[in-house]
Amino acid sequence: MESIQILPDEVVNKIAAGEVVERPSSVVKELVENSLDAKATKIIVELIEGGTRSIVVADNGRGIRKKDIPLTIYRHATSKIETASDLFSINTMGFRGEALAAISSVSKFTLKSRHISEPMGGVLKISNDEELLSPVVDSYDGPSGTIIMVEELFFNVPARSKFLKRASTEYAHIFELIQALSLTNPSVDFVLLHNNKEVFRAYSLDESSEVTENSLRERAKAVFKTDADKLIYVEDKNDYGCIKALISPPGLDRPTSKHIFAFVNGRWVKDKTVRSGIFRGYHGHLLKGRNPLGVIVIEQDPSLVDVNAHPAKTEVRFQYPGEVGALIALAIRSGIRQGGWAKSPETIQASPRADDHSNHSFNSYNQQSRPTSFDAKLRSGDLKFNSAPGVESSIDIKSGAPKTFRAGTLSSSKATFSVPENTKRSIMTFSGVDQNTEQLFDKPVMSSDKNENRQIIPWQELEFIGTFAKCYLVFEGTHEELLLVDQHAFHERILFEKISEDRNLLLQAQPLMIPENISLGAEQVACLQEMVSQLETMSFSFRQISETEVEVTKIPSLLAGKDLCELFSELAEHSWNESGLKANAEIMENILATIACHSAVRSGEILTENEMTQLLTQANSVDFYHNCPHGRRVFRWFKKSEVARWFDRL
Repeated sequence: MESIQILPDEVVNKIAAGEVVERPSSVVKELVENSLDAKATKIIVELIEGGTRSIVVADNGRGIRKKDIPLTIYRHATSKIETASDLFSINTMGFRGEALAAISSVSKFTLKSRHISEPMGGVLKISNDEELLSPVVDSYDGPSGTIIMVEELFFNVPARSKFLKRASTEYAHIFELIQALSLTNPSVDFVLLHNNKEVFRAYSLDESSEVTENSLRERAKAVFKTDADKLIYVEDKNDYGCIKALISPPGLDRPTSKHIFAFVNGRWVKDKTVRSGIFRGYHGHLLKGRNPLGVIVIEQDPSLVDVNAHPAKTEVRFQYPGEVGALIALAIRSGIRQGGWAKSPETIQASPRADDHSNHSFNSYNQQSRPTSFDAKLRSGDLKFNSAPGVESSIDIKSGAPKTFRAGTLSSSKATFSVPENTKRSIMTFSGVDQNTEQLFDKPVMSSDKNENRQIIPWQELEFIGTFAKCYLVFEGTHEELLLVDQHAFHERILFEKISEDRNLLLQAQPLMIPENISLGAEQVACLQEMVSQLETMSFSFRQISETEVEVTKIPSLLAGKDLCELFSELAEHSWNESGLKANAEIMENILATIACHSAVRSGEILTENEMTQLLTQANSVDFYHNCPHGRRVFRWFKKSEVARWFDRL
């Protein structure tokens, strides 16, 4: 065996550089974060060939004292911590003192800096191991701040340079980084130049470094362009932190997650806890395989988060990950369910004052006139259509809710619906930081008492035109807008809201006179066995009779007459995800969504007058109907100008 020896410093530095400096964007990240720590208000990043040839980062921060400049290239030389206890309350972007040591060991490195309190600064140049071991600082009489040039990255480590991608790919990583850092630093000017051309600029908004709704929206315009105006602002807090975020509404999504920018105490992270919280918040509001876009800003007491959990500091370790995940998920879900994002532009512009009820006769249907047993009467009969034609009663017998249908029948050219407004439902909050995130799926988060989504679709102002493809309901609004409603997705969401709020609606069971045997895959049968306890609470009863068959003896009344083979096949898919068995509450929500989907009116079914009226009445009795539980949008507004463009009238 060879004898043990201590590695030379130049070898140690190159090994350490492999952890800190992965590619040009790693260099830019470390240097820009140092500039932010130095309280810079303007940061300029200039690249040649995606940073593979040259990177220059210049700032107007406080600068480095001349006597300290030689220390910058030594490992673990830092001004940001002094003792081990400081590691548990980090409030700066950098702290380990490894960045400049690593960068200077694998590049031709030049540092120019003058401290704000000194008349003269210094210049340090490193191009080989000898200069690295014995640094020499010359005088520099430039402005206060720091300029760092990194040339020929990995020139002395050819094995590493082979792993660099094309210049365009490396540039794209840096472009995304600068965009991200600009989002949460509103008081800083960011300029990015590539091959002597300016490609990105974010102007300073004000002198305050605090992240606000206004600053997020202004910076988001530079990153998301026109989509920025569609994002929803949410803000929430608990004893373990606070969140400010701009999130995309259902229907605005992307095939990849690269448009999600998450920050913890100002640090851009790609963290599993944060990502899980985001997608739990979007559960039931996002199509499978799609990703939201937005900016998530989390602020926590530094002592509650370890930012030293990853060499590149892109992941953090939360002391209370469950509470942080719940904070993110609840804020997102609450923001989505406010519903204001789904209003038609014309309705928003023409909406009356809050105290003007002249055009809203349905306001008379208030808490006093609503039957106290309303919820108890919303049994399975109300959740299914009464398909008997010709029913003209002004009260739906099974729901107890008023319903009116004016100006003709469905066969008429136009029909106007008037739907009474039910009272606002009580707000369901999830205060208390010791609650598990599974509570997210116990019941849907209710909207606030701003009543924003009650009149997202002002049914009393719409004229029914007809149906298209036996699937889409077509309405015309008073402000010359067109509304298309997917009847299946619409009814599916309504059913889901009702049975999520009142699980007793599933207690009415339908015993099968002749048990039905269903053939499935062996894996599906195994999954159903894992879910048997949850399904039994929803009036399902079945038993395994072979490795690939189950015998069903009882189902919820809502599902009478439905295709049970398709139903059980879908149910089996809901117990597993990529990481294994799902949480019990998430399984329950997926089961409810499947029940709602199979109970709802299907595409291709023609609705009678009475069925249409009941559908719209039910919509007004729930707090949210903007997308189905699987994430598909329920309705869409079209401006008159959009239609005109179809026919070249604009």
